[in-house]
Amino acid sequence: MTTPELTFTEDFERALDLLDSGAHMFLTGRAGTGKSTLIRHFLATTGRRAITVAPTGIAALNVDGYTIHRLFSFPMGVTEEHVRGPRYFPGRFAQTLAELDTLIVDEASMVRADLFDALAAALERFGPKHGEPFGGVQLVLVGDLHQLPPVVRDDEVAFFDERFGTPYFFSARHFDRDRFAVVELTTVFRQIGDSGLVDILNAVREGSLLDDARAALNARTDPDFEPPEDEFWLTLATTNRIVGARNRHMLDRLPAPVRSYRAEIEGDTDGFEHPTEASLDLAVGAQVMLLNNDPLDRWANGTLGRILELTKDRDGPVVHVGLREGVTVHVRPHTWEITRPVASGGAVRHEVVGRFTQLPMKLAWAITIHKSQGQTLHRVVVDLTGGTFANGQLYVALSRCTSLDGLVLRRDVLPRDLKTDGRIRRFLASSGRGGGDDADAGRVYVSVLTVGSVGDRYRPRPVEIAVVTDEGDEATTVVNPTSDLYGAQEEFGITVRDVQLAPVLTEAWACLSPLLAGRVPVGVGIDRTLGWIDFELKRHGVVEPMALGSELPVAALRSAERDALETGTALERARAMRDAGERWLRDSYGELEAGTAFPAWSRGRGFLQARVSGPGAVLGAEGFVVGGNLSAEDDPSAVMAEMLAGAWQRVIAHDEHVLARVRAAERHFGVDVLPPDLEAAGPVEAAAVLGPGARVCFTGTVVSATRGVVDRDLMMRWAADAGLVPVPSVTKTRTDVLVVAERGTQSGKARKAAQWGTPVIAAEDFLAWLDARGL
Repeated sequence: MTTPELTFTEDFERALDLLDSGAHMFLTGRAGTGKSTLIRHFLATTGRRAITVAPTGIAALNVDGYTIHRLFSFPMGVTEEHVRGPRYFPGRFAQTLAELDTLIVDEASMVRADLFDALAAALERFGPKHGEPFGGVQLVLVGDLHQLPPVVRDDEVAFFDERFGTPYFFSARHFDRDRFAVVELTTVFRQIGDSGLVDILNAVREGSLLDDARAALNARTDPDFEPPEDEFWLTLATTNRIVGARNRHMLDRLPAPVRSYRAEIEGDTDGFEHPTEASLDLAVGAQVMLLNNDPLDRWANGTLGRILELTKDRDGPVVHVGLREGVTVHVRPHTWEITRPVASGGAVRHEVVGRFTQLPMKLAWAITIHKSQGQTLHRVVVDLTGGTFANGQLYVALSRCTSLDGLVLRRDVLPRDLKTDGRIRRFLASSGRGGGDDADAGRVYVSVLTVGSVGDRYRPRPVEIAVVTDEGDEATTVVNPTSDLYGAQEEFGITVRDVQLAPVLTEAWACLSPLLAGRVPVGVGIDRTLGWIDFELKRHGVVEPMALGSELPVAALRSAERDALETGTALERARAMRDAGERWLRDSYGELEAGTAFPAWSRGRGFLQARVSGPGAVLGAEGFVVGGNLSAEDDPSAVMAEMLAGAWQRVIAHDEHVLARVRAAERHFGVDVLPPDLEAAGPVEAAAVLGPGARVCFTGTVVSATRGVVDRDLMMRWAADAGLVPVPSVTKTRTDVLVVAERGTQSGKARKAAQWGTPVIAAEDFLAWLDARGL
């Protein structure tokens, strides 16, 4: 049985049965599987009083619904506490909520946990059955969690970690997964005539786009592509900067004159992000996006159109816009109110402190990927300049397309663009989707020591990794993060000497793969650990199938076990993790969370290296181990020589110490790595480069035997006292000397110094120079 829009698959039938029964449901599926189409069919045929909402205006438009904030009259930054307070009332939709049978929440992947709880509280208060969960309303969540995540600002991360654990709706306090049936639609309709694109999208969605599939996708790359003027192409980009440059370029090409419209700004606007430009440039023929919800429901935030005419009457400017749907609307200026929360009488009220009035539109030949979610587009240019930084960003962009023929890439898709979130896989696995428990698989306990911090485009980098199996096999290695070691020496006892010749993660991971193969990874915070490993592998251009971890519950561990997990080397921590995990299982306290095993085969070739200083140090060449997917025809010594030659190329300070280690490895493995007549580079004498007025840059934190822990700011002050000129960064013409915390560091400043021939001295030599001058 079919209709012009809908094919009634078995999954569709099950979803419709649940919708008709009044049961709560999470309807999911890949992009283009017809989730929104199914919802439209249900709304057109049901006798239930149903409303659809979405977290963004463009998503609401796609399903003829409202934004969550509009339906519930939520202020920005709404909280459950505000909704339960005396000052909250759902406004003109109060009667609608009181008579509601079904609420459908589309694009649920972008619904934050705090917004879900506010919605639940509002329904409980103002739904048809006061005091009952969701007010007796059937709640239907629709979306693909592998698409765009909720937007959480940096200053909100700690709050979400503490209160919810994740920002997703499934971590909300009022979400009970046992009450929500999960239905996954599996038939892709958007790209139904292009099976190659479907396969590529599936791999991108899972973050595992391997070499052949990536090559097929990258065949669509054309950095010089310019869309024909008579065709409607939309560029999807990752940042507002790229979007702005594209829109300005297209505006300048129009023959019509450009007119500027100034916004009216009143009151306190500090911290308010303008929804559009304060000075907005428009012209007839410009493609625009409307940015507010029209009171007469003619358009929503996110509606696209083209300017047909620019006029003015006694009330102000009027822009005549032809919408994509063929309707012409007349758009006037809109006022956004700027509020701030004020505590009063035990509740929070929102006081208007300013206003921003402007034409509610912006140029839209290009839009950000976030604004494209939910759309189906026949001609798309995907611009990944600068890289992706949100989970699911690449998948959303590519899955808007109906075929590969209608897709152009500005640059190749790289492994680091494939970002996924293990917390989503965890939720889907526990809901019986997307993975499960490998009951017969062995276990491997994984411990990683890292340097660095979390940001939009970077993650902590492994500096030592260890794996221990449930059968007692184990391996460990230091890892070269190809960056500053920050506080690794103080925190872990790992120095630059340890990582100079160490493998990068791709090499270490390949060598560890035989111990990982076919086993479920176990650990404390294992999903986060595997996420960092996955991120770093992709940063180096390698995509590896990543298992789903089995979390070792910290609360169930004994005090001594918890202490052991936070001290010592990575190997000592992995052993402690193994002992605690096996004890937990042996004492029958319960099963570990479900996880999936690593692939049952080894991939790639690599090597491991033990520490050369501190605990666990192995000074000789036997500290190197080669391994991975080696066959009987491979010569391990030759592979080791190849690996060490690559490691030597990463070394910045080719001094006597590192050269001696390579020579020892050559003798141990019976191979030649470096030319026999190669000589080590001698250290730069501090007195030869430090003099009055010398421009000196510093990098890293020093652990000095005589002065203790010395940070960069303190060294800069001492340098100024000594008549030197501290400079913040290494430049080709304005830096005379770089002082590094440890000789041989691979920080960005050290690499620049090596590139430009800037002298480099160790901090210990700089401090000795100060001592000699009584400073």
